[in-house]
Amino acid sequence: GRVQVTSGASHAILTPDRQIAFSDRGLGRIHAVDASLATAWTRGRLIMENKPLAEVLRELDRYKGGKILLLNGEASERRINAVIDLGHIDSWLTALASSQGLRLTRAGPLTILR
Repeated sequence: GRVQVTSGASHAILTPDRQIAFSDRGLGRIHAVDASLATAWTRGRLIMENKPLAEVLRELDRYKGGKILLLNGEASERRINAVIDLGHIDSWLTALASSQGLRLTRAGPLTILR
């Protein structure tokens, strides 16, 4: 199908496997997206392909109660491929820390990776 996206006076028509960002300031650019990956969260999974770790954690933060902080600049740029079960985020973070040589600290709702 097709969908029209409107923000103020701007509008765009999207066809399958296309995505656009929008806000009250207007529309972004249209770009290709794998709809299956982009909607994996509806099936309880977050799928990330070749993304910087910092971006993966920002996205994961949306699904986890509390806050995830990455305090390692070098690690933030590492490219990550992951399929994360959104029902087991804490287990994934533990495995991530171990595999990436990071120290994991939990303090209530705060998760810190160094």
